[in-house]
Amino acid sequence: MPSCRWYVAIVLLLLQIPLFSLAANCQEASIEYIILTNDETDLILYFSVVDCFSPKLEQAILNGLPVTFRFHVDLYKKRSFWYDKLLESSQISHSMEYDLLKKEFHVTLEERKSINHTTRDFQEAKRLMADVDRFSVIPMEQLEKNQGYYLRIRAKLAPIRLPFYLDFFLFFVPKWEFETKWFVKEFIY
Repeated sequence: MPSCRWYVAIVLLLLQIPLFSLAANCQEASIEYIILTNDETDLILYFSVVDCFSPKLEQAILNGLPVTFRFHVDLYKKRSFWYDKLLESSQISHSMEYDLLKKEFHVTLEERKSINHTTRDFQEAKRLMADVDRFSVIPMEQLEKNQGYYLRIRAKLAPIRLPFYLDFFLFFVPKWEFETKWFVKEFIY
């Protein structure tokens, strides 16, 4: 007669199977719809991350796990016969959490001075998470006329932390990260 340990081990193993598939949550994600403009004082950037919400990631969100996207934006000045000069390096975070009791999504957008958005519409919450609107990259006074520049942009899903001490007990579960390829946008000011 099998011991109780075997039953516990089998149950724990079966509970892990859906969690392993979350590792591939956003492998096809990419950065698109990039708009680079300026206002009176700053260089302004708009962009979106597409295909970053897989069904497994959506299910994890709807189960109440908080999710954070981190966007990295680097601005370089092109130089001949020398390494390009890094002018600005920024990181923006978008966080989303689903309140199971109120059935509301709470989205925090760092580039908008950490303004909290609350919505009941999952599609709107996903759009808020994936879109970076009106991010001020650098003051225009720091750019030189008729010079070549380029932006490098990347999105990354921050590791999802399991509640309580589950990450301690389930140490072999992947940390559910994704990272887009660097997208490069060249321009002349």
